[in-house]
Amino acid sequence: MIPVYSFKSHYLESTLRHGLSMFPGAERLLAVYYDRGRSGLHCLEWKQQDSENAVTDCSLIAPGVDEFIKMRNQNPRSSWLKNFGLNASSSLSGNQLQINSELDNHVLLLRFPKAIDGKNDLLFVFFKNEGQIFHFGGKKQKLSTGIKEVVANMLVRSIDVFRNQYENDRKIYRLINQSENKYLDEIEILNTQLSEKENKFNSHFRNLALSIAQKHIGKTDMNITFSSAAIQMLSNANLSFEYLEKAILDSITISANRSDDINGTLTINATDIDIDKTKYPAGTETIKTNRYERTYMLLERYEEAAQKVVKNRLSLTGSTLGQHCSPPISPAAISDALKKHGKKIITLFKQNPQRWHLLRNEFRPLKNMVYRSGYIQSKAS
Repeated sequence: MIPVYSFKSHYLESTLRHGLSMFPGAERLLAVYYDRGRSGLHCLEWKQQDSENAVTDCSLIAPGVDEFIKMRNQNPRSSWLKNFGLNASSSLSGNQLQINSELDNHVLLLRFPKAIDGKNDLLFVFFKNEGQIFHFGGKKQKLSTGIKEVVANMLVRSIDVFRNQYENDRKIYRLINQSENKYLDEIEILNTQLSEKENKFNSHFRNLALSIAQKHIGKTDMNITFSSAAIQMLSNANLSFEYLEKAILDSITISANRSDDINGTLTINATDIDIDKTKYPAGTETIKTNRYERTYMLLERYEEAAQKVVKNRLSLTGSTLGQHCSPPISPAAISDALKKHGKKIITLFKQNPQRWHLLRNEFRPLKNMVYRSGYIQSKAS
């Protein structure tokens, strides 16, 4: 039998398993109680002659069931029964029990209230004769009624103590399980949230990589895609935008030269990416691109529009910049976007001193923002 906590079974089953030590002189134990799982009475039996000291199931047959129901409704915690016995029916298969009132057994009946159905659980202790109930002074003797009542009360109280400890241990075990289940539920929720954030981050990163790639291949028939492994490798490298752009351009070069059809769909795989730490140093201020992707794309969009404005020999203002965006936007929308992304714009300017030259030096709203931030741009900018 696999060892398990005693409170995982009914307390009377655990009591029967300790039958020999708890009831010296007993040759048989029988427990009858209401089993919620079976929605009815359940019977367990222990016999001293069983070499394995095992507890076995037994079923009840008429008129035994009615007699047991009557006993479960009675109040005394203990009773000594005369001319009471239980026999296995020879005409029925299995260990089925029926009342036999002709046997002259010395039987102690113990009752334990507060069962699931509000009645009493029953425990029968069978002794072959009175002299075997307990041995005092090393010799068998007939016990007085008073001594037998003391014996019965001792056994009832002993099992009550065992049952209370059993119930307490079961409550603690359930409390631990509830706490552990709550912890596991919270871990599952956190893992789900983390997975959603990772998927969202990978989606943002993929959009960023595609934007960078599309910008450099220009208007061609080539269609760039990135495998999931490639996106994972690029995101794990945690490069600044400057080096991320170089790594993506290198991967496009490698993939294009490996492909037989450079005018079709070009898939960038992890094998096309070579993150050389000497070529792409991580530095001390790498940027988590999922936090800055929208700001980065905003600056890219505005810089592209600014180039169109300058190319058309127009003054670079909020109005002309908005007109050359695709799709066009109002000066007010540009102003709101700069306020919303202000701190991130300054961070990106610091990280990428060679990018967004027109916005830095020609677009007054951004020049004023940089000045107010206290950031001094190098002459190279």
